[in-house]
Amino acid sequence: MNNIKTYILLTFIMASWGLNVSIIKILVSYFPPVSITSLRILTAGITVFLILSIMGKVRKPSLRELSYIVFGGLLSVVSHHLFLAIGLTGTSAVNGGLILGAGPLLTAILSSILLRHKPTGIQVLGFLLGGSGVTFIVLSGNKGI
Repeated sequence: MNNIKTYILLTFIMASWGLNVSIIKILVSYFPPVSITSLRILTAGITVFLILSIMGKVRKPSLRELSYIVFGGLLSVVSHHLFLAIGLTGTSAVNGGLILGAGPLLTAILSSILLRHKPTGIQVLGFLLGGSGVTFIVLSGNKGI
């Protein structure tokens, strides 16, 4: 039963992130992408620290941990969000969402291959549904259905 709660929460979070792409597209149409990215990362960082401090989980990281945080933050967070914002200035929100939506599908495939893990039936179903959703949107184009 605990896993079902986790999967429902993850599904809700992923749907929220998907809706976020449309909002970012609107924002980068009116403001510079770098400014929007900076504001989003700052807001997220403050929110995370507030939540963690309420939970009593904030502590001073070691020097080694700090190097991982800085390296991961620059590569993962800053680069990802900056390139997303800049990329959305030249494409539609739907295409941006599809590019981001294909990421978890690619991650699932690569992790199965690299870890030599045979996927379960529900994982195969999730992959097929995700892939068909991406294909459906790409093939319908901007003409609608």
